[in-house]
Amino acid sequence: MDNRIATPEDEVVVLGYRFRSGGHVVWLCLSMLLLACVVVDRSLPPDAVHFTIPMIIGFHGSTAITAVFATNFGRVNGTMYSRDCIWFNALMAGIDAAIAYLGR
Repeated sequence: MDNRIATPEDEVVVLGYRFRSGGHVVWLCLSMLLLACVVVDRSLPPDAVHFTIPMIIGFHGSTAITAVFATNFGRVNGTMYSRDCIWFNALMAGIDAAIAYLGR
């Protein structure tokens, strides 16, 4: 796991948005795909097995918790984990949970 201090040379610009590393671009795309999976899962009939939502909430939640410890509670920004990683993954877990439980 590479969590060295991020430098300006590590940054990637995609569609005018700056990302701390190329891995963050991939993570954003994966998060949007997972969010689409949650929306599709909610559109299934109520008696269907809904296994994707807890898995995805745990995926983002565990990543946020890992980022808290890897960044020393947001004090150190690395190329893999940063304080942005903490709030983004916590927000995504919250959005997924809201869609899952409020969308019933």
